[in-house]
Amino acid sequence: MLNLYQQAIQQFNQKNWSKVSHLCQQLLGQGLPTQSQMADTYHLLGLSYYQQQQWQLAETTIKRALKLSPKNPSYLNSLGIVYKEQNQFDLALQAFSKALKYKPNLVEAYNNLGLLAEKQQKWQQAEQYYRQALTYQPNYIIALNNLGNVLQKQQRWPLAIEQYQQVIQLQPNDIATYSNLGVAYTEIQQYPQAEQCLKQALQRKPDFIELWLHLGNLYKRQGKLSLAVQAYQQLLHYQPQSIEAYNNLGNLYQEHQQAKQALRYYENALTLQPNHPTLNYHKALALLCLEQWQQGWLAYDWRWQCEEFPDQWRDFSCAVWQGETQGCLLVWAEQGIGDEVMFALWLKSLESKQWQGLKVMVLCDYRLVTIFQRSFPNFFIVGDGETVKLSEYRIDFHCPMGSLPKFVNYISHNGY
Repeated sequence: MLNLYQQAIQQFNQKNWSKVSHLCQQLLGQGLPTQSQMADTYHLLGLSYYQQQQWQLAETTIKRALKLSPKNPSYLNSLGIVYKEQNQFDLALQAFSKALKYKPNLVEAYNNLGLLAEKQQKWQQAEQYYRQALTYQPNYIIALNNLGNVLQKQQRWPLAIEQYQQVIQLQPNDIATYSNLGVAYTEIQQYPQAEQCLKQALQRKPDFIELWLHLGNLYKRQGKLSLAVQAYQQLLHYQPQSIEAYNNLGNLYQEHQQAKQALRYYENALTLQPNHPTLNYHKALALLCLEQWQQGWLAYDWRWQCEEFPDQWRDFSCAVWQGETQGCLLVWAEQGIGDEVMFALWLKSLESKQWQGLKVMVLCDYRLVTIFQRSFPNFFIVGDGETVKLSEYRIDFHCPMGSLPKFVNYISHNGY
């Protein structure tokens, strides 16, 4: 029977998770001579369920191991990991803390506490846990690497570089660490070191796609268009469906005023993920640069679903305007003051005969109130921060300024 357990361990090391589950169930079905062996088998079975992302089975099975051996720190640590994956942060914290109570130098538990803190974006707390692990085991590679990552998230690049260099000294073939080191050097504009680091790693593993991505980003930062294109295309060679590579290629050409080329890459990516918000938003910008106004302004609505867009949708207790010609319309400002001035060009068009059935109200930056009142005497202008004034009116529709061009034609005029 112990031979079966050894087979299960062997299969676990080979990452054959379903075989591990089968062997452990076979062992438990036959019965085991000692409580300790039974607990270890339940624990191994729970870990195999964890690796197969069967969280509830993993939790239940590891708890069975703990029922047989309640003070086993390894079991408690494993239970904490399962809780962490299910975002049960308080239970995970309790399990890791209990593991450390029974074994205060359990570096894996400190490392997992760090990962738990990172999952909650508690970067400084995560750093403390990783450093605690390293006080017990200074060459603990996993904690060194994780410490570098959390320092990177805090943009403490020189300190992150120190950690990554330590990892590489201990584990010279750790390609992922070379990748992280290259990013850190890029961020502090040590471009030759970044390039050397990334190329060194690519010599060892040319199909490690992150390296090509970071190398492309490095060349992009330096304005080296052709080299950046080559790097991103190498990425696509190894991963033809890389959305990030297509998007970066599109952005690269867009930044160099080559909107037609940019559009081609965005459209290639959208064949893979048609509803990708960032790609659709970038496509809209390229279309507008190419003066394809109708398509461009329609696609511009994707901005509200795009994480990089510098503003948020505002909800009002009325319908979103779809070009209706009767009723009270609230037009509200978005983005910065320069954008408000630009989109005000379309406000002027709302004074035309086509829209005379609309009563227009404009919510804008307080610094523009006077100039807008002078420029649009027929509109009711309210400064942002004075929205209480809006409650005095019955508003039928609302529309962000950047959506006006979908419905309103631009009319040239002599300014404000």
